[in-house]
Amino acid sequence: MMRTRGLRFILLALAGLVVSLPAAAAPLTFTVAMSEPVVVDLAGGTPRIMIDIGGAARPATYVSGSGTDRLVFAYEIEAGDFDANGISLSGAIDPGGGVIRDLAGNALTGPGFAAPDLSGVRVETYSASFAADIDRKEDGAAFASFVIAKAPQGAAYTYEITSSAGEGAVTGAGTISSASELVGEVDVSGLAQGDLTLSVVIATPAGGTGRTRTDSRRVEFSGLLDQVKESAAAYSVRRLSSAYAGPLLRVRRAEDDRELDIGATVRGDLDQTSLERFCRESACFVASWYDQSGNRMDAVQHDPKQQLLIHWKGELQMRRKKPALVSQTQDSGLLVSSIRIDAGEARTVSAVFGVDEVTNNAELFGSTTGEMVDFGNFRASDRVRFGNRDDNLYSEERSWPGLFEADRGLFVFDGKRTSAYRDGELVVSEASDAFAWGGSGLYLIRSEHTERGMIGAVQEFIYFPVELSDDERREIDKSQSAYF
Repeated sequence: MMRTRGLRFILLALAGLVVSLPAAAAPLTFTVAMSEPVVVDLAGGTPRIMIDIGGAARPATYVSGSGTDRLVFAYEIEAGDFDANGISLSGAIDPGGGVIRDLAGNALTGPGFAAPDLSGVRVETYSASFAADIDRKEDGAAFASFVIAKAPQGAAYTYEITSSAGEGAVTGAGTISSASELVGEVDVSGLAQGDLTLSVVIATPAGGTGRTRTDSRRVEFSGLLDQVKESAAAYSVRRLSSAYAGPLLRVRRAEDDRELDIGATVRGDLDQTSLERFCRESACFVASWYDQSGNRMDAVQHDPKQQLLIHWKGELQMRRKKPALVSQTQDSGLLVSSIRIDAGEARTVSAVFGVDEVTNNAELFGSTTGEMVDFGNFRASDRVRFGNRDDNLYSEERSWPGLFEADRGLFVFDGKRTSAYRDGELVVSEASDAFAWGGSGLYLIRSEHTERGMIGAVQEFIYFPVELSDDERREIDKSQSAYF
């Protein structure tokens, strides 16, 4: 005589409540407790229990338990399976052509059970990851690409890319159209330099929203000092070296004297977003211009009255569409107290600057003691000379065309001759032994005489304790010309 046996559902065995990639990981596994041991005959087919995953019917098929009172069913997660609201389980076992019998040989018909609440079990097969290294363009711009894999087609995605080094995010959205959705050319240039983190969320038309998928990528960088070595001190409103990842400036907000370090973006620019958020409508001045050479020769100014301006009443100070440190009086400037400049050594100085006004002298940089040379001593009427004031050793005044325009200057001393270049072209060359420096300490935008500093702006200043080669000098000019 045919009889049926009642079944009761025992448990749902999962490693966790959310099944994640890879899809080949632990399957959804169900164990059904029978009222007595049974034998499963698979000659005609395989029993199964139907699962609803995001509106799609999926079979959990019989895998083991014949001869016992515990039957195990399993479903291997497939790519595209998605149910962020929780799966549901049919309350019946479909024999699927197979036969379930008790040990006496009686077939069980229509076995059913009370289906449990599985709303807490979410199935999300998708992943998101950066597709490759961050792509650098010739102008330094940085672009990210990423792949969303195994997401259901037609689902919507949103993404956010952030940096470990600061606030701000790049965001976007789209629709999944393939099993491997490539999202390319996302401009991340403006994010603060640091490790980038990608966050992606999938949502289906039915309203299910998945968990956030993340990936991280370190951003590679190459700057001017990666091409031209041996700098002793280097200051800029851009990042100059892959080895340097610290802040570029420390600024002081005039309204409350609070100070903040300002770093660079992924592109290598000064982080204008952080600077302007901090300064708001207040004036901001530069308390420290950090040395990027690795030698810790920071240029500082502790006297608020002598600090260089960088932000004024809601506007960043700019030259050539880049931030600039502005000297409004001849006693403003920065001091590098620990630098050592030995007498008679060859040296090269590269600077990006602009002279706004000259009444007598306008020194781009000079000594902290009278024994040292005031190097780059600009005078009125577009003239330039170099010399040691206390020893009364000056070069002849030479014409510097366009001195009062925004300018790039590179100064080379080989031990016998001082040469000055403007935009890569030689404009002044003076044979003299007047440039034998000795001592330590260097002023930027002024000298020890406070009435002779330069009124204007500076954006980059690099000191090399060697005479650079022509190729290195051209590399500097190429880099500065492209950036500034």
